[in-house]
Amino acid sequence: MKTGLSYILLDGEELLEDSLTQVKGVYDYINVVLTTKNYLGMKPTKRCLRILKSLHEKGLIHKIIKVDCSKQLEFGVKVRNLGISDLEVNGCKLGSIFDVDEFYVKEDLLKVKKILIKEKSKKVIYADLLQYYFNEKYVAVFRPKVKGILKYSDGTRVPVMFKLGPKFQMRYKNPFMVDPRRRLVVKDNEHLLVSPSTCIMYHMWMVRTNIKPKQQQRLKSVHKKSYETWLNWKPGNKCMGLTNQLFDTHKYAAPFILNNFHIYNEST
Repeated sequence: MKTGLSYILLDGEELLEDSLTQVKGVYDYINVVLTTKNYLGMKPTKRCLRILKSLHEKGLIHKIIKVDCSKQLEFGVKVRNLGISDLEVNGCKLGSIFDVDEFYVKEDLLKVKKILIKEKSKKVIYADLLQYYFNEKYVAVFRPKVKGILKYSDGTRVPVMFKLGPKFQMRYKNPFMVDPRRRLVVKDNEHLLVSPSTCIMYHMWMVRTNIKPKQQQRLKSVHKKSYETWLNWKPGNKCMGLTNQLFDTHKYAAPFILNNFHIYNEST
């Protein structure tokens, strides 16, 4: 069954090739939805455009879709639905939507694909995720009062793969704790949550060669504190995301190495 993947790109382009490497052999068609301007006026860097051109020339991605998302609410949903529509036009029956900092193990995705094909009544499969800080070796430690979630997780779930047809809608009430921009409109009994032994999303949440573009999407007062925390972070220190809240960190290496990410620096 033809399976497609759509990447959403605003920042973190230095992670894209590593993510593509991890999913090689799972997807038949891959596009990248590039935000040419977001609600804060942010635009892609020259490095971003150079990386995209290189990956396209290598045949690692099949299409680049450019979109202006000047309105904040449009950004998360509009780009994802554009990606889905392109997968459908290119004959895909199953699909995934990843941000460029979302990583999976190939074997996990193949298991999810097999389950989705087998379970005729299910339309979307969800999984737990871990939030990585600074590099692929350390996770932020969340301690929410939620039972039955993956250790260190904040309780958020993410749609890993789905049968094409449904679209994303922010106001849809999801049975799991899901980012509002990632809520696929399907019936409650059409969702399936798999266990961490089947699939985990490794979110390179605060992993960048330059964290500023990600942090500038939040309030300036938060952005300054968050940047200073990230810039001065060392193993054992607390971390800060896109709010003023501090979290412990714990060494919990992802089952892969970000080879391409580690060769990048601010001069490339």
